[in-house]
Amino acid sequence: MTRHEDLLSTLRHTRHDWLNILQLIKGNLALGHYHRIEEIIEQTTLKSISESKLCTIGVPELSLFLIGYNWGSQKVDLNYEINGEQWTLEAWGEPLLLVTRSIMKQFDQSSSFTSENSVMITFDYSEQDCLLTFRFIGETELKEADWKDLLKVANDSSLMCTLLHQDEYECVITILIKKV
Repeated sequence: MTRHEDLLSTLRHTRHDWLNILQLIKGNLALGHYHRIEEIIEQTTLKSISESKLCTIGVPELSLFLIGYNWGSQKVDLNYEINGEQWTLEAWGEPLLLVTRSIMKQFDQSSSFTSENSVMITFDYSEQDCLLTFRFIGETELKEADWKDLLKVANDSSLMCTLLHQDEYECVITILIKKV
């Protein structure tokens, strides 16, 4: 796709997402579920704040990948959160994008359509480092050995990647980036 086609696709998906939110609000308004409308607005506000923060991490390709991930995946729902005072991750952009794509591909390929699967990516910034935590919850066929090659590639590229936990219902992987 060309850059313009990518941009138009992004706008189309974003517009679709907003129309879905408006439909939820409209439906709950018709039913008189005012408390649910407040919840939808609060969730939408928090998601918009997270997207805004994600757009300022200094790695536009990664930001676009994460924001648009749910538009293509049918098995895994992706959410993200950014905590702390941000600084740019630009110097780690390419390896971070490649490793993130690889992690999400592993989750997607090994997940079941019959269960609800989600990944929460948390960016925890401090003055010295940024810790990304990928927490998968759902049903997966992954084993610890399935991560061996990916962890080696990540660690060879200046990212400190660790598998903290893996079983058939949960997986936690972290990437530590030390500020230079």
